[in-house]
Amino acid sequence: METRTMPTGVAVLKWYFIIIGILSIAGGVILPPFAVGILRLIMEASGEELAPLALAGGMAFLYGFLAVCWGVLHIFVGLYLGRGYGWTKIAALIIGTISILSGGAILGILCLFIYLLSEESKAFFQTQTEGR
Repeated sequence: METRTMPTGVAVLKWYFIIIGILSIAGGVILPPFAVGILRLIMEASGEELAPLALAGGMAFLYGFLAVCWGVLHIFVGLYLGRGYGWTKIAALIIGTISILSGGAILGILCLFIYLLSEESKAFFQTQTEGR
């Protein structure tokens, strides 16, 4: 089997996915306790009922859980992207498209237009798929 070098764009995108995943996991872990602490301070200061604040705290935990899942997905795809598997290109394109829709324009533009759709990247993923 011939050895191929990873295109620079794919290498940059791989590390970008991993870094975004780590930051997303960190945010997902930090958000719920921080939000619940703030909500408790508000509740104690204002004497408000617990139900609306409990709902807000529950939403913080939900968003934290989703952020951790999103981060794990980014790291998983980032780790396998550099190996040239065809499914990782598709997964990265899907994540890039979702990122554009949710406001992560940098990741989306990097995925779709610069790195994964360049001729060098297409050849990298094509030869890896043919070898299987």
